[in-house]
Amino acid sequence: MKFDIDESLLWKGKPKQGIVFTKSDIFMIPFSVLWAGFTVFWEINVLRIKDAPIFFTLWGIPFILAGIYITIGRFIHDYLNRKNTEYFVTDKRVIIVKYKRIESIPKGKWTTLRLIEYANGTGTILFAEPPSFFHRSGFPSYGLSSELSVPGFYKIKDAKNVMKLLEE
Repeated sequence: MKFDIDESLLWKGKPKQGIVFTKSDIFMIPFSVLWAGFTVFWEINVLRIKDAPIFFTLWGIPFILAGIYITIGRFIHDYLNRKNTEYFVTDKRVIIVKYKRIESIPKGKWTTLRLIEYANGTGTILFAEPPSFFHRSGFPSYGLSSELSVPGFYKIKDAKNVMKLLEE
């Protein structure tokens, strides 16, 4: 990451790494297993029918794919997003790097500065208000209006001290 000549790096961090479970997984894991199980059951039974209409055979495929995503894929998607994300605070701006995309917000130009602390000492700092019901409910939206659409430092260590740095 290159900074301007007159810019000083104050903090650098990454989101929590590895597979991360959230409160919503108490609901999502059983639901996703039931969903995936039913869709596989449906498809197997349709394939056993000798002259099953092609529509019935094809109908289950998108539901199986959705079941695979909500059972396993969402964890992989979240893991890869966090693995390829870095955060920087300089004396002039905050920088969020996801894969090769760089988002820069000049200090003090964010619409919101909100800290969400977790019991384990990590936290999330948001620079804008979440746009949807999903974010406020605690349930991830899986692409409908996800965390990725709200600039912030997600699941970072020592979030309280980073927040103090941003408020200076």
